[in-house]
Amino acid sequence: MFVLYVIHRIVIKPLLALRYYKSQGIHTDYFPPIGHPTLIQRDFIEKGCSFALPKHFAKTQPNMPLRAINFVDNVMIALNSPELLKEYFRNHSLYAKCNYFVKPLRLVAGLGILTSEGAHWKKHRKIISNFFHYNFFVDCIPLIRDVVVEFYEDMKQKPLNNVHIMDEIQSLSGEIIGRIFFTERLYDQKCTQTGRPIQLEIAYLIGDLSSEARTLIPALFGSQIIAKGIFKNHRDILSRRAEVIKIVETLIEKRRKSGENKNDMLDLLLRTQQEPDPANRLTDQDIIDEFFTFIGAGVDTTGHLFTMCLYSLMRHPELAEGLRQEREKLYNTKNPDHESLKNMDLLTAFIKECLRMYSPVPAPMPMEAIKTHKLGQYTIKEGTIIRPDYFFNNFNERYFKDPYKFDPSRWFEKEVQALDPYVFIPFSSGSRNCIGQHLAMIEAKIMLCEFLNRFDYKCSVENYNPKMAMRMLYEPIPEYFIDLTLKE
Repeated sequence: MFVLYVIHRIVIKPLLALRYYKSQGIHTDYFPPIGHPTLIQRDFIEKGCSFALPKHFAKTQPNMPLRAINFVDNVMIALNSPELLKEYFRNHSLYAKCNYFVKPLRLVAGLGILTSEGAHWKKHRKIISNFFHYNFFVDCIPLIRDVVVEFYEDMKQKPLNNVHIMDEIQSLSGEIIGRIFFTERLYDQKCTQTGRPIQLEIAYLIGDLSSEARTLIPALFGSQIIAKGIFKNHRDILSRRAEVIKIVETLIEKRRKSGENKNDMLDLLLRTQQEPDPANRLTDQDIIDEFFTFIGAGVDTTGHLFTMCLYSLMRHPELAEGLRQEREKLYNTKNPDHESLKNMDLLTAFIKECLRMYSPVPAPMPMEAIKTHKLGQYTIKEGTIIRPDYFFNNFNERYFKDPYKFDPSRWFEKEVQALDPYVFIPFSSGSRNCIGQHLAMIEAKIMLCEFLNRFDYKCSVENYNPKMAMRMLYEPIPEYFIDLTLKE
């Protein structure tokens, strides 16, 4: 009976669902045993890239508007065309976050804006947006610069060979978010079980949970099996999470008892507890959830982006001189300001090209259709998973000439500047777009400028040529280690 149950779940049910979409002229693929998770692992092993298939279709069928693939016992629709993407992003009320993806994240991030839905999400998004807006990030530039300089000066005192740069930058970006929240060093707040600072531990927890959720047992029985702690690796994850939560609870209670007003994010969120309208209040648990959300969403993504920026610069050293000249002309290392950062056009184009080729998030959070509806000319059934596919367009010659060539200058071409805004959307779009996208760009520019002003570097491994894997995010395997040399 168990075998029959499994066959029904992962063979019969998804094949019948795929037939429905194939009858509408949609390209469909069935990959046993569990579809999309199987495919990204297979393509990583066999082709060196978890997203080899959408890149292949971008080359062979550049006009493909969407495609369908099995996903455990369901179907995932990958959206390609800008027209369908526009319609999808403008009609968020038709979709809810897919439980398969969001439930594991809730084990760490609780019900923050990344993982919540409905009225809870609207309440949190509204309150957070009151503080976490563009001008807030601009005001944070001096703080960001100070934390970056402090971090790099500390790095000089450490061994400069075989530096795990992604881990280092994740620690740095986590420290920036931590300072924005708590105005105090978080380096010394460590998880005793791993020795990692809590901001880095949160990133590891989310990555571990996401990887675990894509294995067969959670796929068949739901991510709630992780929360039960039946297996040792699940118990280890839950234990680490509990310790980090306890540390954050202590920081919040310490601030409340001190009566200090540091005008940081924690103060702003604690003040909501005095609002007369309950709809405008956040509980301590809400604040913890949002801290975990911003660490989880900001640490990994910034660390991955920075790593691939350094990798790209190593692969294309001819770009270094132009970036150096722009830095010397515009970047004020003593007091960087918003206008100078905004006017660093070559650096902006360089980062955009890294996002195009190595986006840490090749697709936003998958959603489920909450009712049967039309998307363009296609009928999407209730319960179907929907996922925009960024790499299909990022590597499509219809939009980007010679798409496999790393070329920041393409962003100055009129044809690229005139593209449909839904062709290149690394921070998503619509009402659920990345609330921290401005912070991410500011961080990346300051981190790169200060790093390149202080260090020369080379890869620790000769002829390094990584595969690109989708874990929690899109990242190089083996990991990128570098040797640093101090500049005079």
